[in-house]
Amino acid sequence: MLIKALSLINTNCLDFHLLIAGDGELDYIDYLKQLINSLKLNNRVTFTGFVQNEQKNLLLQGADLFVLPSVSENFSIATAEAMTAGKPVIVTPGVQLAPEIIAANAGLMVERNIDALLRGISKLLSSPKLREELGNNGFNWASNRYCPNQIAINLNHIYKAIINKSSYCESSISQVQEYEMLK
Repeated sequence: MLIKALSLINTNCLDFHLLIAGDGELDYIDYLKQLINSLKLNNRVTFTGFVQNEQKNLLLQGADLFVLPSVSENFSIATAEAMTAGKPVIVTPGVQLAPEIIAANAGLMVERNIDALLRGISKLLSSPKLREELGNNGFNWASNRYCPNQIAINLNHIYKAIINKSSYCESSISQVQEYEMLK
């Protein structure tokens, strides 16, 4: 879906280069490479393979935005890492962090279809100011949420709930109940 959406971007107005990081099933990677070839995106897409540590940090530093159009994504460490790197993110409702991303004004949540994804990507590619604002918001949110002190506080609440045999609701950590989707 992401590759198909990118094929519709008017490259006379918006420039992009997609990095696909990570590894996966060889048949699926071959399918993606054939799709990229058929859409004539060969010079606009690079497969990096599995990256970690400094190499991952360098890729994130060089990125303008991070996109994860997923049907179902549990926590999505990659999205949190992108936010920690100060990058605006585009996700779909299947990404568990989507409500928090919207509440923190750290990115866009779009419906999981090519047109919505195209509009979200085009919106961020065409607005460096918006990318900077959302990226800064994401950095602040992720830095506060995942700093060692906050993690210790959250664990303390969980342990107290276990000891007291009471329920612990993560709603004490700011969550949004309703959010607006880009349609």
